[in-house]
Amino acid sequence: MPGNPLQITDPNASDNPLAYAPVTDADPGLFGRVADVVSGGVDRVSQWLAEQRAKSEKKGLWTGGDVWEGGHPTAKDAVNALQQLAGNFEGGIKAFHGSPHSFERFDPSKIGTGEGAQAYGHGLYFAENEGVARSYRDQLRGDPTIGGQPVDWANPAEHAAAVVAGYNGDRNAAVRDLAGQVASLRNQKGWNETSDPTAAALRYLQAGHELPPVTQPPGHMYEVDINADPARMLHWDKPLSEQHPDVQAAFSPGGPLAFVGDYLAKNPNMPTTGMHIEDILKMSGHSSRGAAAALSDAGIPGIRYLDQNSRTAGEGTHNVVVFDADTINLLRKYGIAGLIAGGGAAATQGNQ
Repeated sequence: MPGNPLQITDPNASDNPLAYAPVTDADPGLFGRVADVVSGGVDRVSQWLAEQRAKSEKKGLWTGGDVWEGGHPTAKDAVNALQQLAGNFEGGIKAFHGSPHSFERFDPSKIGTGEGAQAYGHGLYFAENEGVARSYRDQLRGDPTIGGQPVDWANPAEHAAAVVAGYNGDRNAAVRDLAGQVASLRNQKGWNETSDPTAAALRYLQAGHELPPVTQPPGHMYEVDINADPARMLHWDKPLSEQHPDVQAAFSPGGPLAFVGDYLAKNPNMPTTGMHIEDILKMSGHSSRGAAAALSDAGIPGIRYLDQNSRTAGEGTHNVVVFDADTINLLRKYGIAGLIAGGGAAATQGNQ
């Protein structure tokens, strides 16, 4: 067909839904712009593939450079893929991290340098429950201030303002909190409600007085996708017999951590939970970092344990400890205003 060869389906050809009509009024610059978009997309995809190949090489999953240079997956990668297929691995754990700090990536060199206790092993900590991550952020981000000074808890106005701030400006929630504290204090012998600062703060709130503005370090929240199968993590509270078969295999005869299995076999009265396996690794001379490296090298991507809201019930949502930062994909970074003020519910936020 002469002219522009680009054709589109003719919407008016109702008698033939497959009829075509030539495009006669195409923008002469259209094809150039399309070519630019395609070229830019190819460049971005190529960059992403190069980054993924570098990560795979680092973990021993790829060798030989680019495909056209003879690059190919390693045997370790093939085994890893087969294991994932066999276990119907659907890929990824959606999780959250709360921190007083602002950053753009999770840096393994910072592990152990912050406020966290690393009580469940050496690694990067995440919560499946967003509320749990938020509570950690709030615990770590620092104390509120009023006028640049620490809150004077003996001052009813400042005390009340700080409690309201803790509830993101919800005065009713703050009243319920303070009323609960006062009800508990009334059971204490010799307690004086007239002079008690908590009771005074409650009265101040109930009277509807204006509150001074409170400033609090904002803290930050991070949502991530962790490229690991949670079932193949070492479950902190489960005995070895209830761990994933791949985890059990790591401690079985011929496995990379068979000495742990040998120790348990020689000490049949010793519990076999993930926590005790971590202890055995440390007893064998591994540091906390070394224990994490040994588990990672054995194909165990991290540790999983019930969070603070679930441990009493013995079920629910979990926190996870990730050994390899390269498995973490940061989806978004967000936060809450650094503080809430009084009657006008104004908010201020520190530098991020």
